[in-house]
Amino acid sequence: MQIENAGIKGQFRVTEFNAKGEVVHVTDWQKNLVISSNGFGRNLIARQLAGITATPIAITKLTLSTNAVAPTVADTSLGGTQVDTDVQFITVGTAGQANVVDFSAFYTDADLANGTYNKIGVKMGTILLTSAMLVNPIVKDTGEQFRIDYKININ
Repeated sequence: MQIENAGIKGQFRVTEFNAKGEVVHVTDWQKNLVISSNGFGRNLIARQLAGITATPIAITKLTLSTNAVAPTVADTSLGGTQVDTDVQFITVGTAGQANVVDFSAFYTDADLANGTYNKIGVKMGTILLTSAMLVNPIVKDTGEQFRIDYKININ
């Protein structure tokens, strides 16, 4: 039996707001890489399925990073200067799309220092689950805020 499109996939989009709270720009949906290092990402999910539950796998943080090095499945960190923020769960489907977790995170002007952010990742506590390069880096200036919408799809 062949299972097509099996796996864990993620995608995200970034909405930029100006100092007045007005939407300045919304990116297209971008794909990410789900990490698979020992003790990170998919490996932790596999451990949970095997009953090894010492490390929680609840998604808790979204991270932006100044690092401009392309991600790999062996990553254990985004590198560079990293800024975490808590995620707010929007929905976990119960019918039809019951395999999709949708959530958002918000970076206020005070949360995110001015600068250029090239990478994004999702964390389970302090442990990396996903990594991606932003197609267009976030170039944060005073007064700007960002909402990041995320979807994790388990096929």
